Amino acid sequence: MASLLNYEIIADVSESGSINKTALRLNITPSAISHAINKSESEMGNKIFIRKRSGMETTEFGDEILPYIHQILETNRRLDHEVDLYTNKAKGEIRIGAFNSVCCAWMPDIARLVRNAYPDVKITVIENGYDPLEQLISDGFLDLAFVSLPARKGIITIPLYRDRLLCITPRDFTPKNSKYITIDELSEQGIITPGTGSDFDAMIFLKSNHLLQKNNHDIISDTSIVALVEGGIGVSIMPELVIENIAGDVNVFPVESAPTRLIGLAVSDPEFSTSTTRRIKNIVVDYVLEKYPDEIPYFQKDIPTTIAGA
Repeated sequence: MASLLNYEIIADVSESGSINKTALRLNITPSAISHAINKSESEMGNKIFIRKRSGMETTEFGDEILPYIHQILETNRRLDHEVDLYTNKAKGEIRIGAFNSVCCAWMPDIARLVRNAYPDVKITVIENGYDPLEQLISDGFLDLAFVSLPARKGIITIPLYRDRLLCITPRDFTPKNSKYITIDELSEQGIITPGTGSDFDAMIFLKSNHLLQKNNHDIISDTSIVALVEGGIGVSIMPELVIENIAGDVNVFPVESAPTRLIGLAVSDPEFSTSTTRRIKNIVVDYVLEKYPDEIPYFQKDIPTTIAGA
């Protein structure tokens, strides 16, 4: 059966689509890459790749075996982690998935804490949306991932933080109740909705309250949403964690029904989780608990009435 190196070659070529690119990455000659692929195909009795003008593409058989190859490589990586820890050499790579607001608000501090505790551990951060992150943790590609709860069935999660969904409005807008904006008032405004790839908790809130209209603006970038609100085009619903990390000359109000999102930490299967992963998980949990020691009621937490531009 194929060697670990051959599995690594197959995985890399499937990602890069190029024998030459894989040769450069792995510091192996292109002819050696081709030989390894041919040998694996001969041993398995099926073609793994087909050559096209656009590059190397996996066959149907190749698509079937790739998840197993990734599992083998990941298991070997985790085995190396455990050996290093047993010999007091905490090193290697930890992959953490995060959506945009967590990347901006939490990951810089978490990265520093991990680097101080385990200077030889490399942290790789993968930013993506909720669904892709859940898939990556399910596939075993990620060691840890920040997700919005509840997550899909089968994913092990730890609740971390309840994040308020707030309304941002142009500076000249004042709600009838100066302390919060009502659902009825929202229905009278142009809504700027987060596009595909954005945090979708706001979309769930808007849909459940029948606030989506045909002429809603559909914007992916959080900074673009704030800029459009600032320009008077409409209002939007955003997580507080997002608002805290974006500059903009807009008003911020709580929402009548007090919507929130629950941020959790998804962890890899305990059967394959390394000691380093478990220790870094504890660093993340302790960081959030220290940063938010108490859960303050939605309408009693003080927030700035505006977020000013830098």
